[in-house]
Amino acid sequence: MLNDSYKARAKAHIGEALRWNPETEIEFGEGIVAGLGFVGPIILAAILGNLSLGLAASAGSLPIAPQAAGRGAGEQARAIALALLPTIGAAGLAVALADAGWAGRILVVLLAGGAALVGGYSRTAAIVTTRFTLFLIITLSLAATMSHRLLLMLLLTGGAVWTALLWLLFGMFARTMRGSQVVEEVRPSSTRAEKFARWSASIRRFSGLQYALKLAFCLAAAALFDIAYPGHHLHWISLTVVLLAQRRTDLMPIKITQRALGAALGGIVAGLGVAAHPPVGLLIAGIGLIAGTRPLLKMRHYLSYSAMMTTLIVLMMDFEQPLEALVLVDRTIATLIGGGLVIVANLAGERIATRLARQQP
Repeated sequence: MLNDSYKARAKAHIGEALRWNPETEIEFGEGIVAGLGFVGPIILAAILGNLSLGLAASAGSLPIAPQAAGRGAGEQARAIALALLPTIGAAGLAVALADAGWAGRILVVLLAGGAALVGGYSRTAAIVTTRFTLFLIITLSLAATMSHRLLLMLLLTGGAVWTALLWLLFGMFARTMRGSQVVEEVRPSSTRAEKFARWSASIRRFSGLQYALKLAFCLAAAALFDIAYPGHHLHWISLTVVLLAQRRTDLMPIKITQRALGAALGGIVAGLGVAAHPPVGLLIAGIGLIAGTRPLLKMRHYLSYSAMMTTLIVLMMDFEQPLEALVLVDRTIATLIGGGLVIVANLAGERIATRLARQQP
């Protein structure tokens, strides 16, 4: 009977992870802008004869799209600013810490944990700090493949600004087409004092610290793996951890399954793409198609979205690097380790929270 219950729950879990969500709406134009944000720098670099620089610059597009296109001008400008600032800040810090050794790794863990803690202040803070941490880890991974670190920061900043300008132009066009139908979205919001009071009260409890502790623990463990086994591309563990870790305390949330399966699938697809080494025109078309489907897949099929994101990241880092079968094996193992660390951290956090709850009078 118990086995039947577990089977039913597992079947329902997998079914939910694979489910297509038809309820959300997406604009066709958003896909076009998302695709152009990626392929613009790549096309320019290909014309200049240095494709790798374009691939690096296109990574700056990752945190920028879509950004409130077609809504009020003020709301869109604010959304773009809140995407650009953590992106550029994370890129600068990652470049500075890339060669800092042990001290740099410790500081990365502290920065990620601190960002996770600050993210509990509000929903906006959570979005901004999550972008910061994700791009910090992505830039560190890119820095491992590029010797010119300052150039990498300039490329990432240029790619981010290029994509932001595209979204601003698209927003202006959408508002012009819709005319008076576009209004600023007014949301009831707590005051800063109320938010700070809630946040300061939450960080005095384990529940308010749990996500920051979980992320710091997993990234510290990832750093130890990378140091213990140099040359095995285990920095991918950190990227997997940042993608999989969530503020929710579910032991095995749906998104972990979706992201884990998507990361594994995306790694395989990207590896095959790197091995095939297609012509530049076909590569650009493929990246544009993948990037253009991101807004749709993120809303309707998160597993596919995770696969596309992983494919893009691997292509940016490895397309002009010599590919070995062991690299794909290392990435697969790193993905499994990263997912395992998050699940272990979720389990440990749940047990600690249960024990603390029992100790309360």
